[in-house]
Amino acid sequence: MDASALPRYATDPEAVAEAVGSVEPALAPELIRSVVRTTFPVGTQRRKLAELLQRDLSWLTEGRSDSPTIVERLIRALREHGAMYVQQPRCWGCGQARRLVRVLPDGTSRICNTCEGRRRHEANPCSVCGRHEFRARDREGRPRCRFHPPDDGADPMEALCRMIQQLSPNLPAQTVAEVVRAIEPVPARQRKLLWALEERPDLLTGQGAHGPVKVLHLIAALQEQGAVNLVAPGCPYCGRNVPLLRTRDGLRCCTECRSAARTQPCTRCGRERPVMGRTHDGEPLCHTCRHHNPVVHQVCARCGERRYIQAREGNRPLCQRCHQFPTATCSECGERRPCLHISTDAPICIPCTRKQRPRAIGVGCRRDNQVSYRTAGGAPLCSSCGATHRPCAQCGRTLRIQANTPDGDELCQTCWRHRPARKRPCNKCGTATHLHHHNLCPNCAARARLREVLSVGGRMRPGIEPVFNALLRQSGTSLLYWLNRRPARLSVLRALAAGSGPVTHDTLNGLRPSKVVDNLRMHLVAGGALPARDEQLAALERWLPTRTAQVLDPEARKVLQAYVTWHLLRRLRRFSRRRSVSQAQAHGIRAYVTQVVRLLNWLHIQDVALSACTQDLLDAWLDDHPSRGPRVHGFLAWTSRNRHTRQLSVELATRPSPVSSSPRTSAGTWSTGSSTTTGAR
Repeated sequence: MDASALPRYATDPEAVAEAVGSVEPALAPELIRSVVRTTFPVGTQRRKLAELLQRDLSWLTEGRSDSPTIVERLIRALREHGAMYVQQPRCWGCGQARRLVRVLPDGTSRICNTCEGRRRHEANPCSVCGRHEFRARDREGRPRCRFHPPDDGADPMEALCRMIQQLSPNLPAQTVAEVVRAIEPVPARQRKLLWALEERPDLLTGQGAHGPVKVLHLIAALQEQGAVNLVAPGCPYCGRNVPLLRTRDGLRCCTECRSAARTQPCTRCGRERPVMGRTHDGEPLCHTCRHHNPVVHQVCARCGERRYIQAREGNRPLCQRCHQFPTATCSECGERRPCLHISTDAPICIPCTRKQRPRAIGVGCRRDNQVSYRTAGGAPLCSSCGATHRPCAQCGRTLRIQANTPDGDELCQTCWRHRPARKRPCNKCGTATHLHHHNLCPNCAARARLREVLSVGGRMRPGIEPVFNALLRQSGTSLLYWLNRRPARLSVLRALAAGSGPVTHDTLNGLRPSKVVDNLRMHLVAGGALPARDEQLAALERWLPTRTAQVLDPEARKVLQAYVTWHLLRRLRRFSRRRSVSQAQAHGIRAYVTQVVRLLNWLHIQDVALSACTQDLLDAWLDDHPSRGPRVHGFLAWTSRNRHTRQLSVELATRPSPVSSSPRTSAGTWSTGSSTTTGAR
C-alpha cells in the first residue's frame, strides 16, 4: 500500500506534537517532541497516541476517567515539564486526580489504587468468616481474610528449604533460604511457588517448563551455588538446552519455538513465516516484508527520503543506506571495516558475517550453497530457490521481484534496471544515476572510499596523492569492486598511506603479497603515478640475488654472481632497450640458474671446488640428470673462457639431418680444434 493512501497518524507519529502544541501553545515544539520520544520510544505507541488524539483531542483537557493509560502517561510527562492546560484524568470512584491503576469490570472507566482496594475487598468476602478484608487466596483460589490466612499462616520458607534439601543435601538451609528470598522476596509469592512444587515435584528435576518462570530462576540460582540433582529443563518442543524466555500453550519454551507457533501466511509475500508486524489494516507481515510496510517508515535525517529506519544517531533516524556501522578490526579477516558486535572481543565485518552462514544441500537445486531460506518444514534453500517469485508488473513474467515502484508495482531485476525512476540525483555531484550508497553515485562513492583508505587521521599525505589520482582514472563501479574484492589490497594501500616520501617501485618491492602489489603497480603505471619499466627484467633482478645466495661454496657463489651480473643481466638489459623481456625468456633464465645452483651444490657435497671439476665428475652428474645438460652448457662455456674452470664438454642433442654442413658432430658437441669443448662460440 502507498503511504499517501494511509491516514496521517499511521505514517507520521510526530503528529502527536502538533496536537499537544494546539492545547499548550506556551511549550516549545522541540520540547514537546522530546517529551513524546522519551516517554514513548516505540513508534507503535506514538502511532496509537496520534490516532487517539486525532479522533478526540478532549482526552487532554477534560480529565476523563475513561481515558486510556497511554494518554495519562503523556499528560503526566507534560505537566512535569510545565504544561498548564492539559488535565490529568480523575478517578471514577473518588473523583480525585490520582494515578489510575485499574479498569472497572465493565471496561468503561478507570479508578485509583485506593478505590481498587475498596472494590477488591467488597468483591472478595472471606470464604471462612465472610469478612470483607481480602488478603490472599488459598490453593483452590478462594479469598481469605487476615484472620484466616492460607495454610493457617505457616511460613512457606521452611517447606521450600526442606523440599530443596531433600533433592540437594549438599546445600545448607541458610544458603537455600537466601536464594529463595532473592528469587521471591514476598511470602505470598513464596507460598505460590511452594504450591507449584508440591503439585509437581518433578519441576526441579527436568520438568520445569511445566511450571512458573520463577522455578527456572530458582534452579539456575541454586546451580550457581553448587546444588546437585537439580536439572535445568530443555525446551519441550525442540529439546535444546537454551533459555526458555517465551510461553507456548501454557509451557515455557525457547524463542524459536514460540515464533514457529506464530507463523501465518504473510499478506505481502505469501510465505508461512512468523508474524513480525502488521499492516495498517491488521494483516500479518513477516520480518522481511515488514521493512516494506509504509506504516513503520520514517523520514531519514540524512537523505530526506521516507524509508525503513535502520538505526539512530542520537535522535536522528537513519535509513539502511545512510546508516554506517562503527568501524573496528574484524576478528576474522583482520581488516578494519564497519563491523557488528563492536562492543565485544570479537567484532566481525559484514562480508565475514555472510561467509559464516551455514551451508547445506538445497532441496530445490540440490547444490551445496549457503542457506538463505528454509521451507515450512525447515529444509534448507539457497537464495535463488528460496526467493519468492511473483509476476512482474511490467513484463508479466514470474520472476524474483527486485524493487517496488512508488505506485506499489513490483518489478523484476531487468525491468527495474531500465526504469527511469531507478535513477536519482547524487547528493554530491547531482548526476542522475543508480546510487551506490549514502545517496552517492558510484564515482563519488569510489572517490570517498579511496580517500578514506589512503588517509591517516583524516588527512592524506602529499606523497600518496599521485596514487589517489592514478586509481581514480578507472570508473567508479570498477574501482569500488577492485577495492572491496580482496582485503589484502586495502592492507597494501593503508601501508602506503602510513609511509613517508613518494611512492616508487622500490617502495612497492617491500610490500606483500606480491600478486596484489604487482596488480597495484600495473594500475599506478597506467595512471602515470609510476614510470613504465620492463617488469620481467625487474622481477629477474629481484629473484637472481636470492637464488645465487643458495650456493653453499663461497668461491663458487662469487663465480655465479659474476656470471649473472656480467653475462645474463647485461645481455638482457641490452635486449630490453629494443623490446621487453618476455615471460618465456624470464622463465628460461630462472631454469638455467636453478640448474647451475644444483650443479655447484652437488660439487660442494662431493667436496670438490668448481675450479677442480673434471670431465668425469661432470659426466657422472649428467648421467643422473641428462636433461640438465643444456641448462648448464652456457655457464660452463663462460667459466671456460674466463679460466674459472678447465675445458669441459656437454653433449647437446640435435636433430639428425641427411647432410650435415655444420661443424657439430653427430653427438651434438661443439668441436674446437684438437679438443671437444662446450660450445663457446
